[in-house]
Amino acid sequence: MNETHNPLRTIFAEALEIADAAQMDAYLSRSCGADLALRHEVEDLLKANAETGQFLPEQSAAAGKRSFLAEAAAILGADGPVHFS
Repeated sequence: MNETHNPLRTIFAEALEIADAAQMDAYLSRSCGADLALRHEVEDLLKANAETGQFLPEQSAAAGKRSFLAEAAAILGADGPVHFS
């Protein structure tokens, strides 16, 4: 896949860095604007990410995060490795 702008990937990656709920809401409102479908997709990915982290034992959390990110990359249409910091 060529490196085209993927708003879902970009917004999701940035949103992972925001811990405060009010800041998250403001960021999603700014980033998604009137595109409610995009906002729901980002929120679904964030929810899945949070749920995955809650149910994994501490030692396997990193492996679970890599697995989740691989699944998210597949959903987002990435061909190669995707790195979310």
